Amino acid sequence: MPQSQNQAPSGWLHLSVTFPCDADDLEALIYLNLYAAGADAFHEEDDVQVATDALRPRPCKRLNTYFDLHLAAAISDLRAALIQHARELDTPIHAEISHYSDTSWQSNWRHWFQPAQISPRLAVRAPWAPYEAPPGVEVLVIEPGMAFGTGLHETTRLCLQAIDAISADHTIDAFLDVGCGSGVLAIAGARLGIPDVMGIDNDPDAVMVSRENATLNQAAGCTFAETPLADLTTTYPLVVANIISSVLCELCPHLVARVQPGGHLVLSGVLRDEAEKVDHHFTQRALLTPIDIKPMGEWVSLHYRRPAAT
Repeated sequence: MPQSQNQAPSGWLHLSVTFPCDADDLEALIYLNLYAAGADAFHEEDDVQVATDALRPRPCKRLNTYFDLHLAAAISDLRAALIQHARELDTPIHAEISHYSDTSWQSNWRHWFQPAQISPRLAVRAPWAPYEAPPGVEVLVIEPGMAFGTGLHETTRLCLQAIDAISADHTIDAFLDVGCGSGVLAIAGARLGIPDVMGIDNDPDAVMVSRENATLNQAAGCTFAETPLADLTTTYPLVVANIISSVLCELCPHLVARVQPGGHLVLSGVLRDEAEKVDHHFTQRALLTPIDIKPMGEWVSLHYRRPAAT
């Protein structure tokens, strides 16, 4: 029987992830992310043929796994997270989502990108999904692009909730988003009234998408650039970094240097079992004051304050 116009498509999503055989750090992160998303079975392929120029010179393997079709939005965000991890490790990757049994996925996939209120003052929706927000809630419109997801991944939600809470309780006149991706965090800060917002990313595509999303959201005051973190000289009362744990630890001194005395640092992209290692870097080595560790699913965010100057 043909599907009615309002009936959701049925079937499975096939997620395939292709990466170099010698990329052990990336492979471990891929497995961690897939397990966290609920994958419980994999089909591994070795010596696969690849069509991506960045992968072609190196021997590659492919992981295949399957998810319920109703998880489309979450798996799109998972794919975006895997691509972001690969960028941070400077390793090529090809991640593809396809419908396992039914070509209706090609026209019906948008059904699953539903609006969601993330925090007391923030909600996120896709451009085609209307949403009537309660009074006082800023609605961020994010296009779920090929590599940047919807903004609803747990690590992003944790950051959005922290930005909302901190800007509600403290006067924040400037904000730095490190690894801006789609620009959703920077845009949230601007829409919540922070007048000076800077987003940086080492991927020019991320900077381009962030600028487009800022325009879409009329987020005046947002600036995006490929400027390396180590090259920045300005300090900020709020710095947020949603990046994998190994990179957060590597960037620790540069992140701390960008936080004003008395200012806030929020870290996400941290798996629960990695939280202690990351916390050690920022409390024992950088001497920040821990404020909060907040879990969501398999992830946590960490909130610190830099001691005020004496």
